[in-house]
Formats: sequence, C-alpha cells, structure tokens
Amino acid sequence: MIELKKEIQSYWNSFPQGTLRVKDVKPCSKEFFLAYQLHRYQVEPHIPRIAEFRNYKGRKVLEVGCGVGIDLIEFAKWGAEVVGIDISKRSVACARKGLSLFKLAGETVVADAENLPFRDGVFDYVYSYGVLHHTPNTEDAINEIHRVLKNEGTFTIMLYAKYSVTFLYILLKFGLLKLELLRKSIDKLISDHMEDAGFTPLAKLYTKNK
Repeated sequence: MIELKKEIQSYWNSFPQGTLRVKDVKPCSKEFFLAYQLHRYQVEPHIPRIAEFRNYKGRKVLEVGCGVGIDLIEFAKWGAEVVGIDISKRSVACARKGLSLFKLAGETVVADAENLPFRDGVFDYVYSYGVLHHTPNTEDAINEIHRVLKNEGTFTIMLYAKYSVTFLYILLKFGLLKLELLRKSIDKLISDHMEDAGFTPLAKLYTKNK
C-alpha cells in the first residue's frame, strides 16, 4: 500500500493536472491558470454548477485533491476560506502560487486524503472532483471527509462512473479495437487510458450502488 501511494504521488508530481492540456504557456504562470480555467470549464461546463463556487463566502472550504488549484482559486475568488490538499508536492506548490498570483488568501498542504491533517468538525464544505478513485482506500478517504466536516456541513465528490461515455469510448477504442482486453483487465485498461498522460498507477470505477 505504501509503495502504491508513492507511485501515485510520483505520477502526479510528473504530470500535474492541466499541464498536458495547456501547452503554449509556462506551467503555473498567470497565463497558465487563465488558459486552463477557460479550457476546464469549457470541456466540463457542469463543474461550476456542481461546485456552487458562489455559495460559500465566509465559510471554510476544503478541497481534497486540489491539483494545481483551478477550482480552489474559484472558491477563493467568491470569498470562501479555502484549504487545498493534494498528495503531489508539485501540484500543491502550483496551487499556492496561483492563489498568490491572483492575490487570494488560502492554504495549501501536501497530505494524504486517507489521513487528513485536520481536527474533527472544522469545515463547512468539502469538495473533491475526480480524485478519490485514485486513492487505494476510497472508503477511508470518505470517512476522513465526514470526520473533518461540521455536523451541518456538506460535501461534493465526483468519481469515475462505470458505463459513462468516456468508459465506453476507452472500452471500444482500446479494449476491443486494439485488443488490449486480451492481455489486461478492465481496471488496468481504464488506468492506462483515463488520464491525459495515461498509465496511472490506480484508477477505479464506480456505479450508483458502489
């Protein structure tokens, strides 16, 4: 388990979120953040609706798996008291720089989602988008989220969905047409093709009942 987490950390240190999608600007520059934000919300226009960035002014928001901080910055712009954690040191440094570039307050911490470094009942809202399917024990991470939430707190989590359009595309293109399912499991197929850089150490799929 420890070795797997080291692999996961190394992967995201090598390929921070968005750095393969926005290639014409310096990573973690102001131009990078502006370009990646535009790209992210064009490709996934549902994110602002799901995250409800505007609704947490003056409230304590934790983002678990903040990556380079695009969504974290958006929460901060609308007045939330933000804290972002990520297992990737490089991503956390980038998110910290982004907050500084836009003159926003916030804290970023290198931490494991399965062992959050916060006391019980601290946050009003916890947000985690496209992250917890990459951690070995997703249930432990969710339990940690419950622990650090206030009694009346809420959380939003997005996990990879089995039978989604993306899943079916990968299954058809790589699994069937390229015959990769002859030599690897579906879980390995998804891990190899779901992210921009490919070949993630771990990526899991979930259904509504799981």
